Amino acid sequence: MAPLTPDRVMEGRPFAARDSRLFKLPLEILSTIVCFLDGDKQSLASLALVNSDCRQLARSCQFQTIVFDSSPSSTHLLGILIYEAAERPRSPNRLTERLSLGACIRCVKTNSNYYRDQIRSLRTNTRLRNEEARDQEAQEEVDRIEGDYGERKLGRCPSAGHAPTNLDWHS
Repeated sequence: MAPLTPDRVMEGRPFAARDSRLFKLPLEILSTIVCFLDGDKQSLASLALVNSDCRQLARSCQFQTIVFDSSPSSTHLLGILIYEAAERPRSPNRLTERLSLGACIRCVKTNSNYYRDQIRSLRTNTRLRNEEARDQEAQEEVDRIEGDYGERKLGRCPSAGHAPTNLDWHS
């Protein structure tokens, strides 16, 4: 998938460095140049350091596809996008104050492995707790039965309210 064109990522704003030879090129040629840089992280990082316009062009490659998962960087990115979304309605022209990161995104994917793993972990923990509860109940039943047996050995009848008797249960 090709990055968005410069006019799209700039959201119709003029280039701040419009006197630059680079930004005097037709948008189609500028788009082709950016496409050649796509995938070369070092070149995109260098381009992003030139000025805000170049940073937006680099972002169009760097953020054309984003993956949300449970990582801190995903959480941070989501925070930026939420802030931008909240800022737009307050602006008379519906633009963000600074060049928008959201304008550079073409595809959003989610990695649900984290959530699947969390659900599995919860199920496993619940299953273990249920097994522990069943084991505890079984042990209590064994203790109760052994207690009744012990009481019978001592000559007390559990059904008679633990009243002492002279009966020998083992004869």
